[in-house]
Amino acid sequence: MRFTLVRNLIFIFLGLVLFFFSCRKDEIASEPATLYSGLDTNLYPGNFSDYSPPEFQENTNTQRNLLIEEFTGHYCGVCPRAHEKSAELKSAYPNRVFVASIHAGPDWDGVTVLQTANETGSFTRDFTTDEGKELAATFNNIQPSFTGNPQGSVSRIISDDKFITGYSDWEARVIANLDSPLQVNLQAKSDYYPETKGLYLHVETEFLTELTSQYRLVGYVIEKEIIDWQRDYLFSPASDLEFYQHKDIHIGNVTGETWGTLYSSEEKTTGVKSIDRYSYTVPNHLEPTDFHILFFVYDIYTYEIFQVIHHEIE
Repeated sequence: MRFTLVRNLIFIFLGLVLFFFSCRKDEIASEPATLYSGLDTNLYPGNFSDYSPPEFQENTNTQRNLLIEEFTGHYCGVCPRAHEKSAELKSAYPNRVFVASIHAGPDWDGVTVLQTANETGSFTRDFTTDEGKELAATFNNIQPSFTGNPQGSVSRIISDDKFITGYSDWEARVIANLDSPLQVNLQAKSDYYPETKGLYLHVETEFLTELTSQYRLVGYVIEKEIIDWQRDYLFSPASDLEFYQHKDIHIGNVTGETWGTLYSSEEKTTGVKSIDRYSYTVPNHLEPTDFHILFFVYDIYTYEIFQVIHHEIE
């Protein structure tokens, strides 16, 4: 009987040991998912517990960059002139001025006849995105100056009571704001896994001055070039160009949401560095060299963009 009691105690002890270590193993395996929330573990081609995100170095940038959001349409015959102006400004101020060509217009749903896609024949590509349409619909409600395509903004900075203007105003607005003080700094790193088409994105934000509003972080996915139809009024009569070179096309947001990630009060504290992590599945027709990401921080009340950076996939 005594032997039986001792044997049972031994079995109980061994069971507790096995239970403890099996629980501990699960806890260890789940730690990275907790530490790196926002990352889809299914996109990692291996044991996610082995994943280690890239580390950031000190951000030495001192300059504010600007984003031209160009609202356009493939049936808009004047829009190629706006494309040319935004490309000219991007070239004139490399690594300071970036472009997002958004196929949307001023209507209740963000779509006008200039963005419509045919079922057959020419102009069959639908360039619109849900995020772009929501953005245009919102700006249509709050910006009386948003009356058609092509129009756009330079970092949504208000001047003369508006931030949506025609393309003839963009250069003056770029020059006027390029040397404005830097108040928010950004830097980004990424990991790409071709086996799963998975992309992990890491964005570090640092508020350099005390800002009292509310702010969000957004990531635009920008396809570098698409060859497709475009109407162009430069020619007489107007020509429909089959092999037009569309550039810097907005094809969606990293998160699939229009308005991005809200910063907490702690993250807005001057000098505090916060990191946001995102997962993105690269569309099947794209390789990392075909697109880049534009990350930017904006004020949720005025919509002004305080900083934007260009990130090539590493």
